[in-house]
Amino acid sequence: MKTKILLTNSFFWLTGFVYSNTYVWEDYDDFSGSSLDTSKWGTITFNGGIEPYHQNGSLMLSSNAQDLNAIPQNDAEWDEFVADLKQWGDPEVFAYIKDSSIHGVQASFSMPNGSADGTFVDLSFYEVDSSGHEATMTGIGIGLSQENGITKIKIETEGVVFNANPIAANISQTYTFSIINIGDTCEIFLDGVKVDEISLVNFQPNLISLSAYNENQQGYNIETDNVRVLREATTTSLDGSIFSLSSTDGVSETMSFENGTFTSSFVDSQKITTITSNQSYILDSMSSNNRKITLSDGDVYSFDSSAGTGTLTDYENGVMDTSGSWNFTYTRNTWMDYDDFSDNSLDTTKWEVGYWAGGETVTIVNGQAQLSGSAYSSSSPSQMPSDFANAGQDATGGNTFLGIKDATIIGLEADIMIPNTGNQNEAGIYLSTTDSNPLGSLGFELLKTATGSSFNYDYFNDQGSKILGYEAGSLDTFHKIKITELNGQTSYYLDNKLIKQFASTSHDSDYWGIGSFSDNGMAYATYADNVRVLRNWEDYDDFTATSINSGNWNLGYWDGGNAPTIGNGKITLSGNNVSGFNSVLPAVGMLTYNAGIKAELEKSFASTNGTESHSFVELANNDISAIAVEVTLPFDADSSTAIGLYASDWTKAFSDNLSDKSFFGLDLWSDHIDVEYVDPNTGSLVSSSISTQAGSSHVFSFIFDTSMVSMHVDGEKVGEFSSSNFSRDSILIRAMNEAGKPFTAFMDNVRVLRRSTTTTQPDPVTVVSDPNGQAVVVQAGSEYQWNSALDGVTLWMVHEDDDDGWFGATIQYVSSMQQGSIGLTDQLGSNLVVNHPYVIDENGMIKVTEDTAFQYYQVTAVENGVIITADDSSFPLSDTSRFF
Repeated sequence: MKTKILLTNSFFWLTGFVYSNTYVWEDYDDFSGSSLDTSKWGTITFNGGIEPYHQNGSLMLSSNAQDLNAIPQNDAEWDEFVADLKQWGDPEVFAYIKDSSIHGVQASFSMPNGSADGTFVDLSFYEVDSSGHEATMTGIGIGLSQENGITKIKIETEGVVFNANPIAANISQTYTFSIINIGDTCEIFLDGVKVDEISLVNFQPNLISLSAYNENQQGYNIETDNVRVLREATTTSLDGSIFSLSSTDGVSETMSFENGTFTSSFVDSQKITTITSNQSYILDSMSSNNRKITLSDGDVYSFDSSAGTGTLTDYENGVMDTSGSWNFTYTRNTWMDYDDFSDNSLDTTKWEVGYWAGGETVTIVNGQAQLSGSAYSSSSPSQMPSDFANAGQDATGGNTFLGIKDATIIGLEADIMIPNTGNQNEAGIYLSTTDSNPLGSLGFELLKTATGSSFNYDYFNDQGSKILGYEAGSLDTFHKIKITELNGQTSYYLDNKLIKQFASTSHDSDYWGIGSFSDNGMAYATYADNVRVLRNWEDYDDFTATSINSGNWNLGYWDGGNAPTIGNGKITLSGNNVSGFNSVLPAVGMLTYNAGIKAELEKSFASTNGTESHSFVELANNDISAIAVEVTLPFDADSSTAIGLYASDWTKAFSDNLSDKSFFGLDLWSDHIDVEYVDPNTGSLVSSSISTQAGSSHVFSFIFDTSMVSMHVDGEKVGEFSSSNFSRDSILIRAMNEAGKPFTAFMDNVRVLRRSTTTTQPDPVTVVSDPNGQAVVVQAGSEYQWNSALDGVTLWMVHEDDDDGWFGATIQYVSSMQQGSIGLTDQLGSNLVVNHPYVIDENGMIKVTEDTAFQYYQVTAVENGVIITADDSSFPLSDTSRFF
């Protein structure tokens, strides 16, 4: 791959969009029914054209030959249109789409062997004006023609000058044609590749059709299938996702999707970064595993979620440009709702509050978190979070801090605002991510000044030094800001625009939070809302194996359900017609399934008299803190079919009393998603519904916090309740048909968050002490550490320096200062070359505050009383010294 060309192309196609809205492909008709769906299609026939009909899962456009006596079949609105075309004598048939809200159509066509010369079939967009005595037409079409024994693909227009060369085609081969009409442009695609476009100003097509005719008045029989349509959408299934793309030759890209657009950070093999924001695209969810997005110039990203791989294909005039195309692997992370502060009080299961020097505890005001403080006072009441000590402390004004109680965070987002009041200049509100060692915190703040406001952020340059960046801000307005740490890159977003990304492989966040402050000691008030987080999910099963992993899953089915199967990178849950009792019920949770428990299991899922067929998998490992799974129903799924994610307390699930039941779940049906749980506080069933589209895929998630359970669909929280009375025994993914009909459903890409484990470290053992018995080096297990207190200790060092060669030094620790002089002497010399503050950090290293950076000393070994160390100002520590 030619990286330089790729960078140039990438910048071009990422800045060349003309779309301002979101467009999504969806299935329209695969003609699998017995007759044409008249709610979707209208028909026009004349001169012997036969009304379109279904045959073997396709739509047939046909005629036996010219029949001028055949009565035209069409609605009255097309009378003038038919009259104009009928005079040519061609037997013609149209199947037109009864939907005015579409912006594109895709369909497949085939010209069969033996087709007579003069046969044409096409997909077309026409604006027909029948208001006068004669119909007029403007538009474009792409189709197959059979002329002089030669099959061609032709693009033709009406009412506009346009020239396009025919494309060679093969008889009986199936081709997929697409036309996209957005704004004043019609784009034409052949087998997914853009081959042409035409400008049609103020074009408003009212006849979008599949049509066929023969200009020699001969018969024809054309097959068309798999019609899909492009609709404008307010959001897409990619919203809230971050895709991290990487290739083997050093090229990478981060794509953040929000509000139907994406922001891209493209890094070439020379580590040059190109950032573009708010780019539009067309989304095509081709199957449960495969998606593609198409850019305005025809370039296509393809994503295969079953393999975690994809391809960017760069097209130039319908031909792939290999120098600009590349293969990649990718991971997808999804933002999840954390807190919208809609309760009347702060949720202490999610947040830990700190305040000092005039800062005040956080309150909830009008559904927003208020982080405020009074005038600065060093004697004001304070509260320091146990896990967030020294976070953002400031000596000149009040501070308030909200720390997140979640160890799985790799990204934080919030809406923040500072009111434009005159008495709080130098007030700020920020997001922060802190690595307690060694690089400290990274922050993204909004600061009010006497002249306005600005967003300030800090980042690391190539030399590892912190520098500041700035963006314009505004007051009295909520801004969305976020920080992510993904794949060794830290990224800052402002109102969904990526403003800075930098390598941060040495920064490993220990905690995340939201804080506010005042730099002038005055009272202040700031606000935060709509907090979302990225979590560090762990892959549990992507089903790429040839058999279902029994270490991950228990399987079950009953009343006509089939055993779950694996194939094509996903699990299929299916069933036949209910035909009596048919079950395999393995151990689940606390109970062992057997014939006696079968009825109770059915009762827990509201089965009625054995009419529901079921197929399910259960997590074999229940000790997790969250689960996410992608579920899909086929486009033609029976309306009684559902697939869902469930959790249950089996000791209560079988109770006849609703108030004693303990279960919850998300169910995907063909047109909606059910959200259900039993409120443990009231014993009432809480249910709601979310609209969806047939054939859609969704990611269902449960988050099991310390005292709360939250339910999520595509990262958005749809339910939350206390888990105080809930003891989870089982997590299931189950598919069923409540009418006992055959069904098929799919699940894929299961990810989990593990429970954090607490390990007991062995007690430290002193391995080096001074003559007075004071510990100098201790050993905990296999790890050496400096003793937590070194004041009073003298060490003699022999060190090799790049400039001065080998030399000796005397080092002494006095009153939290590391002091040193050149030479091996009994006492510290008066000419100090080192005189800096030091601490023993939480990793057992000496951390010295020098003029420009910290210096670290880590014990790597102890040999016969000689302390061998590594030291440096950045990690990993490289230089080696000897203390003895």
